[in-house]
Amino acid sequence: MKIHSEEMPFMCSFCGKSFKRERNMKKHERCHTRENVFSCSQCDRSFVYKATLIRHELTHSGERPYLCSDCGKGFFSHAELLKHERFHTGHKPFQCPQCGKKFTQSCYLTIHLRYHTGARPYSCSECDKSFLSANRLKRHQRTHSGEKPYLCLECGKGFRQSYHLKTHLRTHLS
Repeated sequence: MKIHSEEMPFMCSFCGKSFKRERNMKKHERCHTRENVFSCSQCDRSFVYKATLIRHELTHSGERPYLCSDCGKGFFSHAELLKHERFHTGHKPFQCPQCGKKFTQSCYLTIHLRYHTGARPYSCSECDKSFLSANRLKRHQRTHSGEKPYLCLECGKGFRQSYHLKTHLRTHLS
């Protein structure tokens, strides 16, 4: 197999993500099996890659050394800053081979492709619903747990989704 070809024959058996190299697919699968992961010493999170753990540890210190020159938003890594800058430039390098829709990040394309395949690899352990992404499953699980992590600093009301908090905040402006 040619390294520089577009062929990605190795597919994660858990979520369907494709890889050019088997070793990359096996390393990725650890995020599903939780084997040989790097654990944060300050919280219960763990990561497949040591570099991801190091970047995560910056969240505890609050340090965001990479700043966007357009809007001033800070990021934990240069790679995250580059991804963010695509929102300002409108550059969408990842294109769906089936419908042509373009995306700023490869992970958005991966989720989009599941619309075409019908794959919903993230299942709720509380009910029979399944989801296209881990984030959507996590958001759904709050309906079972009652967790409302997005708090209004004005009145203390909690929300399950950040969007609902943003909508609520407008009520304080009038």
